[in-house]
Parts: sequence; structure tokens; C-alpha cells
Amino acid sequence: MILSAISSFLPAIHLSFPYPLPFSFLFIFSASSNREQILIAACCPKEVNLYGGTFRAKIPESMKDVSEMRQVPNHQEFYADLQSGLSTIVEMNEHQKQVKDEAAAAFFFENLAKDNDAKAATISKQGSADIPSFKEYFTAYAIGDHLVKERIDNKGPQLRVRVHMAVIRLKKVTTDLLMILSYPVKNEISEKESTKLESTFMAMMKSFEIRSWAVFKGSG
Repeated sequence: MILSAISSFLPAIHLSFPYPLPFSFLFIFSASSNREQILIAACCPKEVNLYGGTFRAKIPESMKDVSEMRQVPNHQEFYADLQSGLSTIVEMNEHQKQVKDEAAAAFFFENLAKDNDAKAATISKQGSADIPSFKEYFTAYAIGDHLVKERIDNKGPQLRVRVHMAVIRLKKVTTDLLMILSYPVKNEISEKESTKLESTFMAMMKSFEIRSWAVFKGSG
């Protein structure tokens, strides 16, 4: 597990279930059999404040704050659509200085797969992330699939999860910041769904901005 870089003034949360990266919570959801459901869930952006207003971003209107239903680690913000399983996490991690910038997106994509006991992880697309608020920092993204167990106890059938991940390397505050959009898929994902998810993710990245550096150990 990669350690949080978030300041100590945020309350500690003690968890009694596995590390909740996006699809560790799939026991809440059932992967949608309605192919139109994801297209509805991925529309209509709303603006949300993250980490007490430290960051701001636009996410799909249907997403609810998971911390109102379950405990969420203090270094994460977690929103999900309970009908489709579409979810997004913003996560602050300790900067991994041993990882080169050009390898960062793949590193965190694979780390996410490992933390969720994924049987396989494949990246289909990656590149430089368009995040205007962070132009002075290295940013990258990766899109691909993880093959995981549908249930958190690893007893259910295998499930493919489409994962979109952006990495922002805030080296001067020793933080690697992640934005993750994921969607559980029982069958093949259609081109229309894939395009909609990717456009939603790209819009989320563009909207992501920092409003205060007070949350970090150090100054921006």
C-alpha cells in the first residue's frame, strides 16, 4: 500500500475492510446489465469541493459521496453512482521518487491492480494529461482494464473494470495525486460506452483545480 501524504490535521479513519480503491467497494453495486445506464450516469457534470475545499472538480451528476454511507480513508475522496457502479476517487499519496515521470501512470495503474488482487491489468491508452490548473507539474493518464473478483470476499465471478487514471506529480510537496474513474463491466463494453466514459474522464481532468495548499505537508 502506498502511504498518504495528507496533513495530520485530517482525522484518522480505522478501517475494518480491505483498502478501498475504486472497485474494492463493488459489494455495494451490481454491474449494470442496462447498457444505457452508464450513458446516463456519465452525463450532466456537477461541481464538488474535495478535501474541505482544497480542490474542486466536476463529476457526473449521479455520483454520491460514499463517505456518507461508509468510512473512507482520510487521503481519499470517493464518489459513486449506485445504479451503474461508475465511481471516481481522488487520492493523495506519498511521492514515489524511485518512479520516473514517464513510468508513473503505468506504475500507479499496476499498483491499483495489485492492491485489488486483480488477475490481470492491461493499458490500452496513455499519454500526457490535459489539466490546466497543473501545467507546471508533470501529469499523465492511463486507460485500461483490470480483471477482478466481483465480490470483496473474492468468491464471486470475475469482473472486468474499465479504469481511467490521471497522475499529477506534486514533487515540491512530496505528493503523487491520483484521479480515478472506474466502471465495472460484466460483458464487453461498447464503443459508445467507451467513448462516453473517456470523454467524461477527460472533462473531469480539465476541471480539476487546486484552491489551497494548506492540506499538504509543506507549501505550494
